[in-house]
Amino acid sequence: MALLGGVGTTSKLSGALVDTLAATHQVVAVARSNKGKDALTARFAHRRGVHFMWGDLGDEAVVTDIVARAEQLGPIEVYIHNAAQFYARPFLQCTPADFQQAWQMAVMAAVVTCRAVLPAMVKRRRGTIIMSGATASLRGSAGCSSFAVAKFGQRALAQSLAREFGPRGIHVVSLIIDGAIVGRQAQSTFGLSVEKCIDAAALADTYRMLIDQPPTCWTHELDVRTHREPF
Repeated sequence: MALLGGVGTTSKLSGALVDTLAATHQVVAVARSNKGKDALTARFAHRRGVHFMWGDLGDEAVVTDIVARAEQLGPIEVYIHNAAQFYARPFLQCTPADFQQAWQMAVMAAVVTCRAVLPAMVKRRRGTIIMSGATASLRGSAGCSSFAVAKFGQRALAQSLAREFGPRGIHVVSLIIDGAIVGRQAQSTFGLSVEKCIDAAALADTYRMLIDQPPTCWTHELDVRTHREPF
């Protein structure tokens, strides 16, 4: 069973991940709101084995309940931490609360959820955890300080977990998405053409490839971008 933490109603990647994972796994995807859960449930009504829940991934009691309900469908073999919110604001306009909120979504939510799914994975000596990163995981840009601090922290968490739990059979991956993904935000916020954006279905296939890797050849960190993205 695959648990997907952080799905949005307008996210092309969320939809592509659900479609890709559902080909081989039961899928439980966690939305941020009950309204979002209902909308996604209706949208994927045609897919068997796909279930949507909602809740705050930073709330330990909520996550414990979500994981327990998900495990009733089958052992959680994959967890993808896709919860984040993009912040672009000049530093002097950012408040401490902005930094706290960005960190809460990218880091603390990952901490809470990984603490919930890892014990059973360790007991079975298998499992995959993938944390979705961003350009900000590698470098802090002007006007993106709160987002970069959060993504740097998430990357550090992934590195620590990989070194601690890799020898115990758990594959931990930091997947750095260096560029905008095709979707409403890419076009409306950044004004990018589709040709300059990462294709969501192809990106979901990359997640699939990482999940399928044998323990004799694991990738820990992978960065992806379009051929037009400078780096």
